[in-house]
Amino acid sequence: MKIIHGNLITLAEQGKFQIIVHGCNCFNTMGGGIARQLADKYPEVKEIDSRTISGDREKLGRCTMVKINTGQVNFTVVNAYTQYEMSNTKDVFEYNSFEEFLFRFSQILPNYTQGVLRKVNVGFPKIGAGLAGGDWGRIFKMIEKFSDEVKSYANVGVVIYNQN
Repeated sequence: MKIIHGNLITLAEQGKFQIIVHGCNCFNTMGGGIARQLADKYPEVKEIDSRTISGDREKLGRCTMVKINTGQVNFTVVNAYTQYEMSNTKDVFEYNSFEEFLFRFSQILPNYTQGVLRKVNVGFPKIGAGLAGGDWGRIFKMIEKFSDEVKSYANVGVVIYNQN
């Protein structure tokens, strides 16, 4: 697993990641953080989320996915349902749901490889550690474990956002 400093969306647009994952709540809001940035820039990200039932707890641990074509590069955005509530100063990140998502994601990820010898590049932000108020140390360990489990067919990167 690599730690990368930069902007996850920009890196995907530059072809560095074929898949980017971000966390969503179960109320179809995408009102802040990277979710809002993605929804504003790529309306299809919000559209696929809006096709799910608002407030449905069954979404936790699951995801919706949409392919983005910028005209220059294609990448897939994964809306991972990692929190039930909207953010509000307390930790609302659902750790068990994130583990469930990572397991489910690991099962479908081999479908995105680019041939026998090519691995798919997957990028995560500091998922759950921003507006959701999650414990980044705990979340990071989960991503590390996931990265180790998928290393034969995926390269995982965590992008630490640089505002400069």
